[in-house]
Amino acid sequence: MTYRNTQLEKLRASSMKQMIESLTNDEDKYRTVMKDLIVQGMIKMLEEEVELLVREGDEDLVAELIP
Repeated sequence: MTYRNTQLEKLRASSMKQMIESLTNDEDKYRTVMKDLIVQGMIKMLEEEVELLVREGDEDLVAELIP
């Protein structure tokens, strides 16, 4: 792995850690990000029907977002 790739991987890991910490402390932000990710994924897939695999504990939240 090159030095550049190593540094990019460190940056990615650091960004992911900060994002997770930020989202776990703010329920409204987490809800918004979940909704946006679901919509973005559905748009990119261009399918009439999709199946979501949901993390245990997020079932109720996703059920609220679907309508």
